[in-house]
Amino acid sequence: MSGGQWLMAPNGRYGLAFQADGNLVAYGPDYRPLWHAGTYGNPGARFTLQADGNAVIYARDGRVLWHAYTWGDGGSTLRAQSDGNVVVYRSGGAPAWYSGWDTGQRAGAGSRGVNLLGR
Repeated sequence: MSGGQWLMAPNGRYGLAFQADGNLVAYGPDYRPLWHAGTYGNPGARFTLQADGNAVIYARDGRVLWHAYTWGDGGSTLRAQSDGNVVVYRSGGAPAWYSGWDTGQRAGAGSRGVNLLGR
């Protein structure tokens, strides 16, 4: 994903935005931020779910700005869920990371999701 892209959860009330400033943000109703990666101030950054299963934000110059520590499963998928969580699932269906675990960047306070990225 490049800056400015937005993907919605199935219920349309929650979404994941990769903003033009380089920050990945999960939003709730009324565009209330629920979680963010803390990578704002990096225009030109890009967000990807790599072939190894790791969700990564890269700066324009290739530096890693943030990652989810989820490498090791090439069949992983990233989903925005209707409960407001963003989740990286392993190929077998087990969660490897979700935005609620990343408490350092939580902005606010297990349903089926939309597969946003994946191999």
